[in-house]
Amino acid sequence: LNTVFFQLLVQMYDEGNWNEKIVGFEVKVIDQNGDLLSHTVWNHFGRITGLFTVGASIIFDATGIPSQTLDVNVELHIDKIFATSIITYTTEFQFNA
Repeated sequence: LNTVFFQLLVQMYDEGNWNEKIVGFEVKVIDQNGDLLSHTVWNHFGRITGLFTVGASIIFDATGIPSQTLDVNVELHIDKIFATSIITYTTEFQFNA
């Protein structure tokens, strides 16, 4: 078993505008072939105002996956009056099998 453990902190700032609020985020780990290796979702149904931080851990079995650079996509979901928007941030990390 070859387990990869990736820990991240997602920091968000909600200004408390009446017409939009942060409702959650998704984290996706994607390999060089575009395959999804890991996925997690965080949802919040209330109102959080100001700066807040959420910790997340991504753990997956890397057996059969060669050492490589993976993309970590964080999609921030924002509810607005008439629509939902998504802001995507991407970072890379490398691991050795």
